[in-house]
Amino acid sequence: MPYCKNCGAKLEESAKFCPSCGASVTGRITETRVIERRPERFFAVFLIAILFTAVLFGFLFFLPIRSVGLQETHHVPLSAGVQAVVVDLSVDVGDVNVAFRDLAGDAVSLNFSVSGYGGLISPQIPAISIQQEQISNILSVTSEVNTSFLNNWWSLAFLKVNCDLIVDSSLNATINVRTGTGRISFETRSGVVLDSLRLETITGAVEASFVEGTKVTGDISIRTTTGAVIFSWQNVVAERGATVNLRSTTGAASVNVAQDERLQKKVELGVEVTTGAINLVLNINGDVSSEITSSTTTGLIDVQRRDGFSGSSSHLQSNNYPSDSCFLIRLQTTTGVISINARHT
Repeated sequence: MPYCKNCGAKLEESAKFCPSCGASVTGRITETRVIERRPERFFAVFLIAILFTAVLFGFLFFLPIRSVGLQETHHVPLSAGVQAVVVDLSVDVGDVNVAFRDLAGDAVSLNFSVSGYGGLISPQIPAISIQQEQISNILSVTSEVNTSFLNNWWSLAFLKVNCDLIVDSSLNATINVRTGTGRISFETRSGVVLDSLRLETITGAVEASFVEGTKVTGDISIRTTTGAVIFSWQNVVAERGATVNLRSTTGAASVNVAQDERLQKKVELGVEVTTGAINLVLNINGDVSSEITSSTTTGLIDVQRRDGFSGSSSHLQSNNYPSDSCFLIRLQTTTGVISINARHT
């Protein structure tokens, strides 16, 4: 419909003058109606509905509202004639505890558990594979725990994953444990004979405790990429000597060594940290001697106590060094403080 250009009044199609103001109808304004594009609006609403549904499903799937309690246990029987056991355990996600007990008929016991809260769809029991082989008097046990369903931050925030490895204390033991994410805890008991030990994790702390009366006949290696290393050695029997290597890329290392009894052979203890502090507490008595060498690129060496020791902070020796029963200790960090508390009586 046309309108008057002068006053805006409506005009008949055939009108030559405006009936309202009398102006000549030489220029007209024609009404233009905007037609709404309903298909585009519908598509936008449909897309928003899909996104909302996806977000809602995600929250319902991962939201920790359902209690989770999973457990799986395996036993490896002790066959006649077996005197030593070699255990290889690999866990991608989870804390691992290694201990020695009297298992009464079993050589190895492995218990895996998951507890906490998960989404509406509970995760399945993880896959645990165990293979065993006996050659002469040595039993080999290889186990892998697959917890790939937990490889996301949301699940790990509300679930506790734990793996307990128990070895019969009457057997000479070689232990190898590897984890991707998780803490490793290792503890011996009096009378245990440890032929070799290797503990390794990528993300997590490693704690190893050798109690009095433990006998070590081989080498020890403890490594972590991101996490602390805590090592304790209390009157361990090392008749053949041993090499102990402790390594952390990012994290502190705490070492506590006490030895009253003769070692018979030399024990080499190396502690290496790229970024982090090293704390050494050493208490030795009698014929046991020690040499401590320390180096740091960015940091300092702090000798808090040196009773019975002499030398510089970077090179300490007990007053009875050298002897057949000896600790050769090497401390090295790239960025961090080395703290030494040493005593010989």
